[in-house]
Amino acid sequence: MTEGEVAKRAKVSLLWVQRLEANQLGKNYRLLHLFWVFAVFGLTPYELYKRVGEMTGPPLWLEKERRRIDEKDTTGRADPG
Repeated sequence: MTEGEVAKRAKVSLLWVQRLEANQLGKNYRLLHLFWVFAVFGLTPYELYKRVGEMTGPPLWLEKERRRIDEKDTTGRADPG
């Protein structure tokens, strides 16, 4: 499915879909538009983010927290940074 087809089915602009794909949406984008894009693919937000997480691994902030916890477990104290 092309970006144009997704935009047409979700009833959003092509530019909006391109910004979504490039992770360049501003803070004022409408959450409702995002749900419309999810619906085009027959997914809920949870399902989409779960699939993305499976393909890309955990987010960086979560990996940093996991390393901090692992460090605490091995040394008995929390890593300060």
